[in-house]
Amino acid sequence: MLTTRELTSDGFGLKVTEWNRCELLEQWREHWADLANQHLLRAGLDIRIDHRSYRDQGIELEPTSHLGRAVDEMRARGERPERFRELQEVRERNARKIDERPEIVFDNLTRRQSTFTRRDIAREVFRYVDDGERFRNLLTRLEGSSELIVLVPEGRAGHTVEEARYTSKAMLRVEERMAELALEMVATDHHPVRDVVFALSVSRHGDLSHEQREAVRKMTSPRDIEVVAGFAGTGKSATVAAAKDAWEASGYRVRGAALSGIATENLERSSGVESKTLASWELAWRDGKAEVSSRDVLVIDEAGMVGSRQLARILTKLHEAGAKAVLIGDAEQLQPIEAGAAFRAIAERTGYQELTSIRRQQAEWQREASRDFARGDAGAALDPIRNTERSGSPRVANKRRAI
Repeated sequence: MLTTRELTSDGFGLKVTEWNRCELLEQWREHWADLANQHLLRAGLDIRIDHRSYRDQGIELEPTSHLGRAVDEMRARGERPERFRELQEVRERNARKIDERPEIVFDNLTRRQSTFTRRDIAREVFRYVDDGERFRNLLTRLEGSSELIVLVPEGRAGHTVEEARYTSKAMLRVEERMAELALEMVATDHHPVRDVVFALSVSRHGDLSHEQREAVRKMTSPRDIEVVAGFAGTGKSATVAAAKDAWEASGYRVRGAALSGIATENLERSSGVESKTLASWELAWRDGKAEVSSRDVLVIDEAGMVGSRQLARILTKLHEAGAKAVLIGDAEQLQPIEAGAAFRAIAERTGYQELTSIRRQQAEWQREASRDFARGDAGAALDPIRNTERSGSPRVANKRRAI
């Protein structure tokens, strides 16, 4: 939260018009969504935040607005302010659309998460319909829809009742198609790299560990799709840089992609691979401003953050052109949790190379702490520091600076 006015020695001054730039707001929204999605994924929550507008996402329903306290007070006095009337009109238009095609609710839900519960369905309907009778009728229609697929039935776990978990037929078809694409691409060898080129490229990056060299070998295989997974700090960017040299020496064009702009900037800076967001590549391909061919290699960083629909579209485009896809992700995204399902599903079908040795930190206790943090076990990661503080060792100061 920040003020939109300048702060002077006499107090607040004029409004700062810089804050009104749409580009700045979009950057903030994208950055916040990226950070939130990373933590949602690490927490094992099957949900994503999309910073784009509803229209840009292709969502049919109109967004509703929060009226605020002033409007509520006006309504309590029997008044009907303009904002309230506008909201009622939006709700009515949305309700009619849901009446005509209730499954639109499933489409909206699966843009953010691949599976959902009855509570999620009810919450989504309530966003657009606040009339009690209409709400109950729509919820009944949705629960009886042939588009609804039960993945996990309701059951009891000890003293608690586990909610049933669902997906939609449309989402299931997307994930089945994505799995088919992965199997087709892994069976196709369009991108060979000669052994002498591989050896020369690796030699130029002499500080690579044996594990990293094996990851480079995996990435530069002839297959049209490969997967590399590793915790933060294991040197994934260095392996991409070495693989880039091998691909370019073999006549391939290497490009990078990620879900967020920040991730693409990091990928380009650390590996030297020209990178854009996945949305930018899709837009450029659609408008004819960029081409993709069998001589292309697309490196997708933070692949576990990419939703099934978008990843299926990207793989379809690459497969049709005969290009190669290399998916880079966090090893934690391979664990059997709801989030990161697309990345994990592909890795299970193609096989993957895992990087486990932390390279960013030098001391062994720091590396172990990094692994604990990556696994979400902050308590174990901080134990060495707590123990050192109790013992009064002077090494604690050094450890604090290293953290």
